[in-house]
Amino acid sequence: MGARSKASDFEYSGRGSPIHNFFRCKGSLLTGAIPKPTGKANTAVIVSGRYAPADLWTPVRDSRLMSGAQYLAFEIAPLVRSNRE
Repeated sequence: MGARSKASDFEYSGRGSPIHNFFRCKGSLLTGAIPKPTGKANTAVIVSGRYAPADLWTPVRDSRLMSGAQYLAFEIAPLVRSNRE
């Protein structure tokens, strides 16, 4: 079972940090409230789906770039609001 994101997961950055692991460790799930690192204090982005970004890295097939280069790109579906909100 994958990990769930929470505010304390995003306090540190760099290899091996919780935010890094959400994008690199297989099986980690990105979901829920994600605190914004910049902008207005104490604000977050709400991810309403469940995403496993570590499973979506794609090798770059361009010999002019460094060996083993990869990129990550995935779409996060927009939040659908009900008429009651």
